[in-house]
Amino acid sequence: MTDWFSNADYKIRDMWFHVPLLAAWAKKNLTITELPITELQARLETSDRLFVEVDEQEEWAQRCEQVSLDYPILVFEDGDKLDLIDGNHRTWKAWRLGLTTISAYVFKKMPDECDGRT
Repeated sequence: MTDWFSNADYKIRDMWFHVPLLAAWAKKNLTITELPITELQARLETSDRLFVEVDEQEEWAQRCEQVSLDYPILVFEDGDKLDLIDGNHRTWKAWRLGLTTISAYVFKKMPDECDGRT
């Protein structure tokens, strides 16, 4: 298991997945990609809520400032859409810092062994 990903289950396109299992699977089976922030802005369904300016005193901004960008985000690619599985705070921080890319594991298909319901 990893210690930097949230210990949560997420539902993506009617599938449930456990983030630590996905992270461990990704480390063994995927290559880290430098994903352009502009691609995330264009393809994430949640980009209108993620890429917004907030007051630096807000809890969200404070939490984002504390996260490390050393760990890749987890992204599911479904056709022309992207789903951010884990890494909202890291993605926002990278955007706020003006970075052009962020490290990511991009899943083209979700592995069955990472089902969050088991």
